[in-house]
Amino acid sequence: MRSIPTLVVCFLFPFLPLAAQNESANRSFEKTLPAGRGTKLEIVNRYGDIYITKWDRESALIKAEIEAFAPDREKLDKLISGIDVSITEKGSLIRAETVFEREATVLLETFKSFTEKIIDYGSKVKISYYITVPEYIDIDIRNQFGDITVDDNSGTLSIDLSNGNFRANSLNRIADLKLNLGDAEIGSLKSARIITSFSGIKVNSCDELELKSTSTKFDLGKAGMVELESRRDKFFIDDISTLKGVSWFSEYSIARLSKEADLDLKSGNINIKRVSGSFKNIVLKSAYTDIEADFDPSASWDFEIRHVNSSVVLPGRNTRSREELVNEKRKEYIITGKKGSGDSRGRLMIEANRGNIRLN
Repeated sequence: MRSIPTLVVCFLFPFLPLAAQNESANRSFEKTLPAGRGTKLEIVNRYGDIYITKWDRESALIKAEIEAFAPDREKLDKLISGIDVSITEKGSLIRAETVFEREATVLLETFKSFTEKIIDYGSKVKISYYITVPEYIDIDIRNQFGDITVDDNSGTLSIDLSNGNFRANSLNRIADLKLNLGDAEIGSLKSARIITSFSGIKVNSCDELELKSTSTKFDLGKAGMVELESRRDKFFIDDISTLKGVSWFSEYSIARLSKEADLDLKSGNINIKRVSGSFKNIVLKSAYTDIEADFDPSASWDFEIRHVNSSVVLPGRNTRSREELVNEKRKEYIITGKKGSGDSRGRLMIEANRGNIRLN
């Protein structure tokens, strides 16, 4: 691949009193490269935001801006001269990277001021990227202490982000979204694998999600298949077809479950406000977990509930059940039966060790 020779580097050193005796400097970069189908874009950055928009041209326009502030001119010169932006191409790969020399890194670590999100100790720097690419391009981004915003993309994304937020409109596939100490908001996507901790995730609609999370809040609109490994999370789901996985100390609030669930719940609670009348299979294994589910009145389903030292409330109308004592010392019982009339279309199986179960 041959590059279009449009590289611009600018230096500006205005004296702006951001704080007492502060000096400031700006530096900018710009380059345009061919980006046909099969092109992959990699971006590596720290201490700033990344904005990616789309256009109809088969090229990538990459702009980067460095803003630096320091309490005196000497520190400012060392800081701004120690930061560079490398924009390169090799075959079908385009790479944009922020490069820090040791002097700049020491200054940043000494003053502990990376962006306006961190307390200002007198010196700071912000490196922002403004990138315009075709919608089909694959993108790999690593960023710290800054946000990422992506327009529509029909390719594959990989995102590694800490101490920043991620925003996207319509996406095809996220191979990996690693998010730590930040929020993500996505309009729609087909599939994604998300690894997150101490964050917030909002997805309006998705076909497939694979989640591995800790101490994260999820707001999901309409979801197809969701598989999870969850620890101390909170899930708020409007409409989901299939939910599978294992969780520890997590909480679920589901407005509607349409097809099936297969969950291993180790402490926490789950509340399904409406199970569709056409659901197929729900399997819940729980320990120290409260379970509550309201079924569509039109549903006919068989159930088997094996519980140890638990409280169970069954639907009051049109329910036939039989309870059998399995182990008196352990207070273990098994309840079998059927809810509704006609042929059963669904099946509910619960294996619970302590906790309250309420079905309606």
